[in-house]
Amino acid sequence: MTIHWSTLILRVVGFVGIGFVYATATLDAWLGSQHRATIAERIQPWTKRNPWFAALITLGLGALINHFFFPCWFDLGPCT
Repeated sequence: MTIHWSTLILRVVGFVGIGFVYATATLDAWLGSQHRATIAERIQPWTKRNPWFAALITLGLGALINHFFFPCWFDLGPCT
């Protein structure tokens, strides 16, 4: 049984993405249980100092999510 390279890459990207979310949630829960500043409490002062940069990062992440979940949003041809 062979796996096509694009399927393998998709699985690796999915595993890394879900792993990152899981690791972030685990770290956040651990920091909260230790009565230390959580990830949101650490990021919030930075975003208040750099609102335009934070907005650009958010826009970029939103564009990536849109690209991966809605690749055929515009009908520019067949989506395979």
